[in-house]
Amino acid sequence: MRDIDCVNIIAELAKESSNEYPIDFADLSISESDAFKLMASEIYEKFNTTKDTDNERLILLSTITTLTVENFVLNLRLLKQHRG
Repeated sequence: MRDIDCVNIIAELAKESSNEYPIDFADLSISESDAFKLMASEIYEKFNTTKDTDNERLILLSTITTLTVENFVLNLRLLKQHRG
């Protein structure tokens, strides 16, 4: 499978899983599809930087953790801003 095909599959799966908590892209300068493809491409590239299968899992988990923490902090900041 080509890299671009993998990126597209990852992006589509991520979009499907985000349906539970939809993201509002209305006031952003990037489309939902482009945002998911961009992030999927970055993660796919990072994941492919190692050849060791044990480290692949750790890199994948650390990437997910980093993204989750970034999202958590952003949500806290937005909530704080909204509450004034």
